[in-house]
Amino acid sequence: HEGYLPYDKSGDFVYHSTEILSLLLALSCLLFIQLKCPKSYQQKYDSFGSFQSSSFLGTLYLIVPCLLLALVLHPTLNSDFVSDVAWTFSMYMETCAIIPQLYMFQCSTANKGVVEVMVSHSVFALGFARVLDMVFWLYSYHELTGAAGSKMAGTLVLISQFVHIAIMADFYYYYFLSIKNGKMMQLPVNHSNMA
Repeated sequence: HEGYLPYDKSGDFVYHSTEILSLLLALSCLLFIQLKCPKSYQQKYDSFGSFQSSSFLGTLYLIVPCLLLALVLHPTLNSDFVSDVAWTFSMYMETCAIIPQLYMFQCSTANKGVVEVMVSHSVFALGFARVLDMVFWLYSYHELTGAAGSKMAGTLVLISQFVHIAIMADFYYYYFLSIKNGKMMQLPVNHSNMA
């Protein structure tokens, strides 16, 4: 399963260590949120995907389409179906992962669309990281050519990066307005979801 790692020695140790560390940090964040700060969770605003099901199942509205898309559109750098689909699925999920947060911002009637300063900065940083990812891939997507010389893998990566930036465009607009005006970030509130 080396198709998505560098060919030098960093692919053997650095990338695997980073992935394991990232997983451990994500798990520790989840544990910290569940055990130390359960009162900070705003369950009534966390209603993404609860249109016809419980909000717990709402993530399926993102997971299932991303999985189906990965099953159909995936590169074949490893010539191994499972690892090729898993890599593509994670890329598609990374693209869509911000949607529930943006949805929660716009449905939060208690804050009247005001996003806390540190939260807005952190969401902007996540989005800006994707901009930097796209710049990186613009210069190196040609390296993701398949065995037959297909550039489909590189093109999928670029499209995924662009879609994420497009999803965040509205957020970027209001973020830069708040910076320009020196005020807290104010998003338009979805009045149909007000309690």
